[in-house]
Amino acid sequence: MKALVIGLSVLVACTSVTAKDENDFVGEWVCTDRSHGGITKLVIDRDDTDGDDWTVQAWGNCNLSDCDWYRTKFHLVGDSSSSKSFERGFAKWEKDFFDTFVSVTFEGVASVSNTLEIWGKQIPFRTETPQIKIEVTTVFKDNGKHSDFRKVVLLHKRGQSERAIELDGKDADRHNKCLGEIETITLGMTRAEVEEKFPLDGGLSVPSSARFTHPDCRFVKVNVEFDVKTDPEDQGRAVWGKDDKVTKVSAPYIETPIAD
Repeated sequence: MKALVIGLSVLVACTSVTAKDENDFVGEWVCTDRSHGGITKLVIDRDDTDGDDWTVQAWGNCNLSDCDWYRTKFHLVGDSSSSKSFERGFAKWEKDFFDTFVSVTFEGVASVSNTLEIWGKQIPFRTETPQIKIEVTTVFKDNGKHSDFRKVVLLHKRGQSERAIELDGKDADRHNKCLGEIETITLGMTRAEVEEKFPLDGGLSVPSSARFTHPDCRFVKVNVEFDVKTDPEDQGRAVWGKDDKVTKVSAPYIETPIAD
C-alpha cells in the first residue's frame, strides 16, 4: 500500500491553527449537524488594504434552503482594552422583529476517523479539522410576545483539514492526476472557463465563492472566489456572471461529495 498524506504539500495543515492568531478566523466555517435549525455557515473575511476591515456573512437554516443573513461587521475580542492577540469574535445582525448576537470562540482541532468511498472502494482516512464554537442569542422586539433564546453550535473549517488516506498503485496515480488537473485553476480565469472543466459541488453556493470538484475524482475539491458585480437595485447584492474573474483559489482538499 502506498501511503498518501494529503495536507503536507497540498493542503493547509490544521496543526498551524493557534488560538491566539486572529487570521485563523478567516475562512468558511460550516455546520455538519443541521438539526438545530440555526446558523449553517459563516464566512469570515479580513481586508487590510485600507485599514483593517473584518466582516462576516452568515447563512441560516430556512426550511428547504439556507437564508443569506447578509454581511456585517466582525469584531475581534481580546481579554483587555490593550490586547494585541484575539481568540474570540463578535457580530450582530439587526432585523425587523429581532436582533441576533453571535460570539465566536476557537475550540481547537477535532480528529475524526472515517471511511471515504473512492471508485467503489471504502478507503479509511483520518481528518483533523479546526473548529469554532458559536453562541447565538436571539433578542425579539415584540414586547415580550416571544422569549429570547440562545443556541450553541460547533462549526468546522472547510478546506483546511489535514487528511491521510492510503491508495495503492493505479488508484494513487489516478488521484495524483486529479490533483494536478484541478490545480490548473488560476487567478484571472473566468467563471465560464472554470465551469467548463470542473463541476460545482452540491450544497450552498453564492456568487462570490464556489466549491468545485474534479469530474473523475468528485472527492477532490477546491474553493474558488470571484470578483463579482453587484445589483444596485437589489440592495447591492452580488450577481452571477460568466465573465467573473477568479481572485483566490484554495489548495485542493478531500471531502465526501455533497448532493443537492
